[in-house]
Parts: sequence; structure tokens; C-alpha cells
Amino acid sequence: MLAPAILKEAELRASFPGRLIQNDARFFYFQSYVDYDVVIDRNDWKRIQFVSIGNEQKLLAYFEARINRESLIVEDLLVLNFWGTKLALQQTKDLFHFVFYLFSARGIRKIYLRFIKDNPAGRQYERFILRTAKCGSIQGILTDYVILADGKAYDLVIMDILRDPYLEWYRSCAPHPAT
Repeated sequence: MLAPAILKEAELRASFPGRLIQNDARFFYFQSYVDYDVVIDRNDWKRIQFVSIGNEQKLLAYFEARINRESLIVEDLLVLNFWGTKLALQQTKDLFHFVFYLFSARGIRKIYLRFIKDNPAGRQYERFILRTAKCGSIQGILTDYVILADGKAYDLVIMDILRDPYLEWYRSCAPHPAT
């Protein structure tokens, strides 16, 4: 189930530090240090923040869209899975619904997604956008662009998700909230 992050603020604040110290979460921030705090905005002017909630109200994933209001473009889409690198079925469905919500209810025209090339989750996004939904493209790869806390330089992949192709795919075959 998808819900506004503010409804789970206390649980997010408690869960974030423990998740970010796990090795596979090192790709979440594109910086050489780890920020263990999550700031939940009181409005959605700059960011739209949602969570994926499973059975028994268990926190599954955090989704954040950073918005440029003038252009109605999401300049960055962040996803943090609280249970490993691969999104499970419920988190995947909720991510699909979150992107649908951004396009259909919020009038977003395009979404940019950035990820570290070596990130296994990034490869999942790439495969989905390019092959499954065919709703976007790779805009560029910045070589050795990001230095993470491990001191290594990583390539940054920038992709876009386009509104009309995504909505067409979503309406034709995506798992809908009733499923």
C-alpha cells in the first residue's frame, strides 16, 4: 500500500539510520558521507514523499520525487528499499503507482532518475524503463562523477521516464492498487 511519508515519519526516522549502514544502501546518497536523517517535509512544494507499507503496517520502501515546479519535471526520483537491494512485489507495485500518481494526479511531465552504474537496483530500473515499459531512455553517463563514502569514484547514469509512454504502459498492464 502506498501512503504519504508524513504518516510514517516516526518509523522512517527510526529505520533510516539502520538501513543506511548496510553495504547495499551505500548507493542511496550521491556523496562521500552518509546523512542518517530523513527530513519529511510538511508540504509537497519541493518534494513529494511516500512510503510503501506491507502487511501489519510494515515499512517496505521510501519514495521521494524532487520537483521543479516551474517546469513540472521531477529532477530526481529516490527509492530506498528497507529489505535489501531487490524490490519485492509489493514495493515494485507501489513504485509503479507512485510514478503513475506523479504523472496523473500531479501533472508531472517528465521524471529524471539518477543512479550509480554499479548499483544492482539501478540495473533493475534501467531494464524496466528501456525494455519492459519502453517509457524512457538513458540521457547520459557521467564517468567517475560520484565519490562515495568508500572513497571510490563511480559512474552516474541519468535516465528519463516520459509521461505518455509510461501512462500507456501503466494503463495496459501494470498491477493496479486493487491487485
